[in-house]
Amino acid sequence: MQRKESLGHFNYKSNGEIYVKIGSNMRFGSEAVTYIHELYHDRLSNISSLGRFLNFIGMAWVMSNQENKYILDRYGDVLVKHIRKVQEVYASTMTWLWLKQKGNEEYKKIYIEIEDSEYKSYRKELEKIVCDEELCLEEKEKMVDAICRYALNVNLDEEAFWRCIQDIDEFDIYMETVVNPSGRMYFAYNKAIMDADLNDEYNDQEEINFIEKLCSLKIFENMRIYPETIREELKTLKMDSGVLEKYYFNREKKIKVFDFATLKVNRVDHNIKKDIDVVSIIKRCKNLDDKEKNFYLITHSNYEGESIYFGEELTEIQTVIESNDFIIIPFNEYDKRRWKPQYFETNKPIFVLIDNYDDCVDWTKDLLNEGEIFFGDIYSKEVNNFFTVNFFSKRGRKNVIFAFPTTKKLALSLQRELQIESQVLYSKQEEFFKIFGCFHKQIDIFKVYRNLMAFILDSSGSFGDDIALRQMSIDVFNTIGNSCLNIFTKDNYFEQMMFFPTRQTVGNGKVWILMEFKEGGRIGNIKAEKIERRTETGEIITETGILIFSKKIDAIIYSKQNKNLEYYYPVEMDMIFWDYFKSIFVSGKRKIFLCVDIVKMIAQIIDVEKLEYLLYSK
Repeated sequence: MQRKESLGHFNYKSNGEIYVKIGSNMRFGSEAVTYIHELYHDRLSNISSLGRFLNFIGMAWVMSNQENKYILDRYGDVLVKHIRKVQEVYASTMTWLWLKQKGNEEYKKIYIEIEDSEYKSYRKELEKIVCDEELCLEEKEKMVDAICRYALNVNLDEEAFWRCIQDIDEFDIYMETVVNPSGRMYFAYNKAIMDADLNDEYNDQEEINFIEKLCSLKIFENMRIYPETIREELKTLKMDSGVLEKYYFNREKKIKVFDFATLKVNRVDHNIKKDIDVVSIIKRCKNLDDKEKNFYLITHSNYEGESIYFGEELTEIQTVIESNDFIIIPFNEYDKRRWKPQYFETNKPIFVLIDNYDDCVDWTKDLLNEGEIFFGDIYSKEVNNFFTVNFFSKRGRKNVIFAFPTTKKLALSLQRELQIESQVLYSKQEEFFKIFGCFHKQIDIFKVYRNLMAFILDSSGSFGDDIALRQMSIDVFNTIGNSCLNIFTKDNYFEQMMFFPTRQTVGNGKVWILMEFKEGGRIGNIKAEKIERRTETGEIITETGILIFSKKIDAIIYSKQNKNLEYYYPVEMDMIFWDYFKSIFVSGKRKIFLCVDIVKMIAQIIDVEKLEYLLYSK
C-alpha cells in the first residue's frame, strides 16, 4: 500500500515476511489498515498454487548461493509481475470489506486518504460484488476469496507448465499468454456475478508432484526435503474466508516494523560528517563494492528539517566509532558468545536492533538461562497503541542494549512466552532507564533515546513536528524530566541501578539485604542502620552502614518488626553487585553490619574480607 512512500509490503522471501513501516503508519494513523492489507496478501499467497510456488522460490533463495540467487530472483520477478494485479485487487477489496465489517468510519476515511489512484482502481475492479446490497459481508468475502483464489490456482503439474519453467523467457511468455492470472480473475468475476460455480483447480497432490520435479533441478537442490513437509502445511491452509484473525495466529510472528533492507539510503562518497546523530555499521551488506575490506555505514540526521539516511562505504571506521555516542548494528552481526560486534572492536555503547520475533524470543531465552535481564516496554499494557519498542539488557553488561521494534500484540505475546510479564519495566517508571545506564546523565539518556528512535521511526527528531516521535517519547520525556528535577539523583544513578540486585537475583544464599520496591519497581534504597560504639578514648560515635543478613528469614522478620519497612523486601547480594560497589566499602565510606541475633537485634561490624568470604563460600 502506498502514498508517495511505502507504508508496508509483503515479501515472499523467508517464507513470507510482512513489513508494516512503524514511523510512516503512525503519522498517517494507518497502522491497522496497512497491517490488514498486508495480511491479506499473505493469505492469498498461501492458499493459491502460484502464490505458494512464489513462496517456494523465496525459501530456495534464502538457502542458495549467490549464483542461484540471481536466477531465482529472475523467476520471482516474473511471477510477481504476473500475479501482482490479482494480489492487489484481493488485498484492497478484502481490506475494504473488513473495514465495513468493523464499522470503523475513522479507519475507512484513513484508507481512502492513503490510497493513490492505482490502489483506488484495484478496489473498484470487483465493485459490483462489493456494492451488491443483496449480499451480506460474509458472502461478499467468500466471493472475492473464490475469484482471486481461482485466478492464481493453476495446475502446476501440467506438462506445458513444467516444460516452460526450465527456461525463464519461455516461463514469462507462458505466464502472460497461457496462464494470464488477470484474465482468469476477470473470467471468474463474470461467472461469480452470474451465480455460476467456480471449479477450483487447486490440487494438493498436483502441487506436491510439481515441487518434487522442481527439486530435481540444480537451483532447487537444497529444497529436496520440502515435499515431505508440505502435505501437513497444505492442510492448515484449507480454511474459510472471514476468519483472518484465526488464520494468522501464527503468521503474525512474521511481521516486521523495522528492516534495514527497506531504508531509503542516499549513498555518498565523501567522508562522514561529524555532526551526524546516529551511525549504523553493517558488514554483510549487498551494496558493498568490496565485501572483504569495507563496511557500509548508514548514518541518520536532521537535514534541513527532514529525516535523511546517508550511506557510505568505508574501510577504516574507527574514527566514525569514536566520534559518536553510540553505534547501531543489526542482530545478525552481533557475536552473542563474545558479547561484541562480529566485525569490529569498540568500548562505545552498542544498540543491537532485532527485527524478527523468533530471533528475539530465542536470544532472550538464552539470556534468561544465563542470569537476569532488564526488560522494558515503552508502553504499559493498558495503553491502546499499535506499535511499541522493547528494550532489554543483561544485568551487569552495561554497554550492550537490545532493541526490538514490533507491534503491541507481538510484544505482549513475547512477554507471555518468556513468562516475564511481572518483571517488565515501562518508560513511565524511573527504573526503566537503568537499561540505558551506560549513558550516565539523564539528559544524555534522553538525547540518545531521541536519536535512536528518530533512526527507527525515520523521523527528523523534532517532537513538535513529528507525531510518531512524540507518541513514542511522551512517558520517556516526563519520567526523565522528573528525574532531572530530583536534586538527590546523581549522574550515575541509572548506571548504579544496573548493578543493584532484584527480587529475581540468585546468589549463594548466604548474604541478604533489604531493598525498597514500589509499584513493581525497585527504588534502589538499601536498608542501612546506625550503630553506636565506644572508641579507645571512651568517646561514643555513631556509624552508618549497610545491614546484611545471613538468612532470608532473618531479613523477613526484621522487615516485619519495623513499620517503616513496608515496601522493603529481601534480595540476595551477588558478585555482580559486589564487583561494582566493592570500592565504596573498601574506601570505608560505607560500613557493613551483619545481623547475628535477630531476636535480640544484635549486629556486628564486619570487614570487606569477611563479606567476601560469605559471598564466595558454598
